Amino acid sequence: MIIGIGYNCAASLTNGTLEFLEQPKAKEIKLYILSTSEAVKLFNASSKKELLSFFHLNC
Repeated sequence: MIIGIGYNCAASLTNGTLEFLEQPKAKEIKLYILSTSEAVKLFNASSKKELLSFFHLNC
């Protein structure tokens, strides 16, 4: 999972999302929380198979 939190890293994850990501089942998920520019680079370099990505684009 790739999460882009804005070009200036202005976005943040909700407490509910952070709590979900701490659950044992979620521990199996490889997670990247990056600036949007770095997240897009990682996304473009990936095979995109079995990949979930979110990008914050308003900043």
